[in-house]
Amino acid sequence: PDAKLELLFTRSLPIKGGLTEGPAVAPDGSIYFSDIPMGPDKGKIMRFDPKTGKTEVFAEDSFKSNGLKFDREGNLVACEGADEGGRGIGKWNIKTKEHSVIVDRFMGKKFNAPNDLCIDSKGRIYFSDPKYVGAEPRELEARAVYRVNPDGGVIEVTRNVEKPNGVVLSPDEKTLYVADNNNNADDISVTPKPKPGAMKVYAFPLDDHGLPKGERKTLVDFGAEPGCDGMTVDALGHIYITARSPKRPGVLV
Repeated sequence: PDAKLELLFTRSLPIKGGLTEGPAVAPDGSIYFSDIPMGPDKGKIMRFDPKTGKTEVFAEDSFKSNGLKFDREGNLVACEGADEGGRGIGKWNIKTKEHSVIVDRFMGKKFNAPNDLCIDSKGRIYFSDPKYVGAEPRELEARAVYRVNPDGGVIEVTRNVEKPNGVVLSPDEKTLYVADNNNNADDISVTPKPKPGAMKVYAFPLDDHGLPKGERKTLVDFGAEPGCDGMTVDALGHIYITARSPKRPGVLV
């Protein structure tokens, strides 16, 4: 009842377009997030320190990072998109700021533009691979959800989704939630805007191997309205959905 919104950061970079994405809380309580421009600027990873109330640049070149998560070792794992970005999954040592590539190909082909990720208790990284910006041609036919295993092997988890965006696991890791945000274009700036496809949130039941089993369930259908981007869950299993619908923009629980 006494919840209040607190403004932490206002974007001011002198570039055309762009957006903030992927907030992730570090082990020390600070918040890292992506500042994504359009075009040749590689974007930045920002860090908000709740102790000082200041937001500063962590990485001047984010490789067009989008979704971010911290692994069990305290490394920052990033989805790196297209539009002259890394098109893979990268990792940052937040103490040394050293960057390395975890994976950027599936069966020898570059990913489209990894967007969002979640990491399970075994250290396996689930991530979505749609594409919303960038002149690079797609090498992979599917816009799928993948998983990177600790040994570096990549598995296609599902392509039973038109254009996956946000991904998150339930607390018991028996369900994978996926946001289907299909704008029907590889470039969000294209005009006229094509008729959108699925704008839904799905639940995929997972087997003991962490792969889909049984039927996919639709939790939310936004219809013709813009749908969900990123998601997260709390310890009780509530899903927090960032909704882009002009009729009701905000966070849905």
